[in-house]
Amino acid sequence: MRGLWLRIGGIAAVITLFIGVMWFRNDLCGNDFIYEKVSPGKVNKIVVFHRSCGATTGVSTQASLMRMNDKLANNSGNLFRASDKQTTSGKVELEWLDDRNLVVKHSKSIELYHDSNDVNGVHVVFETY
Repeated sequence: MRGLWLRIGGIAAVITLFIGVMWFRNDLCGNDFIYEKVSPGKVNKIVVFHRSCGATTGVSTQASLMRMNDKLANNSGNLFRASDKQTTSGKVELEWLDDRNLVVKHSKSIELYHDSNDVNGVHVVFETY
């Protein structure tokens, strides 16, 4: 009888472990596509999206600069992150000068957070108006 309970306990432990691994493996964050802007030579693109990480966090507008054939991954934006959902409606302008130079203009009323002025081989200038 003891052997039966050990087997049942072992099976229950394996099932619990499997469920725990699957639960924590699923990322609670998600990206909702808004629009993309393609570079003049169709080499690169900027994808603007809303990112949310669950009920206890807010939604932020973000952008990633990527190669033309790349898909938007479930990551934070590598170009900029802004704290409020309304930032893409007339407050942020994206202007490609050519395939390697980009200007991001944004209203002083919002804060854009960015890590670098060079992203994936593209030089980025941030301007406020």
